[in-house]
Amino acid sequence: IYPVPKCCYDFNNMKVLIVVGQSCDMNILANYLEDEPDIFDQCDLLIRKYPFSWEKEQNIGISRINNFVDSIRVNNDDPLETQIEWCDITIYNTSSCGIIAMLSGRIAINVALHNMFYWDPLEKEGSKNAVVHCRSAFELKNTINKLKLIKPEKYNEIQEKQYSYAKNVYSPVNNNVVHELLNLRKM
Repeated sequence: IYPVPKCCYDFNNMKVLIVVGQSCDMNILANYLEDEPDIFDQCDLLIRKYPFSWEKEQNIGISRINNFVDSIRVNNDDPLETQIEWCDITIYNTSSCGIIAMLSGRIAINVALHNMFYWDPLEKEGSKNAVVHCRSAFELKNTINKLKLIKPEKYNEIQEKQYSYAKNVYSPVNNNVVHELLNLRKM
């Protein structure tokens, strides 16, 4: 629903929205920054915390991230739609906001921020070709640096793949399929 951001980005000002889905996300991201302190060099970060729980855990992680990032804001007051419109890319792990970003014309990066076991809710048919995955600090740093340099055509190509994938996750109800499923149960 939003216009695709201008590419190539101002190298000194890539706008990154980070959306939290689990209590450990910010602490794991802080661990990434300990491994690769310059992941977010020349980026403006906006963190949207998980709103219903884990306040203390999120704040500890954000405090640690603050040691590595110059330009960081935390905001849960503005609507998600406004934050997505502001950003160039969205970073998420398990939050549905990643899918919403894809549907809104932004490249979303699925970053492995799990602390106990590997869990990727987007590991479905078609995700390998559409979803950008990063499983380490090094991969995240390289991905962000590559995205800073892409041309508008490449951004559009990635975005269109993600949009096609995401609309299969969140799409209007297909009444014919529901009807068929309900009829099968009656048999």
